Amino acid sequence: MKRVIVKHMYKNGSHSQKIINTNDVNPANANSDEMHALNLKENSKAGFEYIVLKAA
Repeated sequence: MKRVIVKHMYKNGSHSQKIINTNDVNPANANSDEMHALNLKENSKAGFEYIVLKAA
């Protein structure tokens, strides 16, 4: 199982985060966070990863 923590940082200083289990993601119905997590899964061997996304 590969879990990815996705954090969003907003211009106003607020933030949100969620944990995505990449084994549960269906690429045909995935949102952008889930697709980033799947890409990270394919390119990394670590068991727990972080993605930080900044909102425009």
